[in-house]
Amino acid sequence: QVAILKGDDPDGLFILSCAVDLVFLIDLVLQFFIMYPRPTDYGFEWERDRQAIAANYMRTWFVADLISVIPFDLLNRFATAGQGHPM
Repeated sequence: QVAILKGDDPDGLFILSCAVDLVFLIDLVLQFFIMYPRPTDYGFEWERDRQAIAANYMRTWFVADLISVIPFDLLNRFATAGQGHPM
């Protein structure tokens, strides 16, 4: 989207993109609190310890989720704002 669309006035697609970015950001924060199944000798048990949940998330999907919430379209608008292009 950043590569193909012009950086003119905010349109519906840009606002929708910002809303989707916000949803992903909320999901990133929630993942630090959501229990996950931990294998035990008898099957699985839900991990309740917040520190263990956060550590597991940081080891698994955190980097991918963090990259996915970077608002590249918004950064592009700010980067090109001083170059004669309107924000």
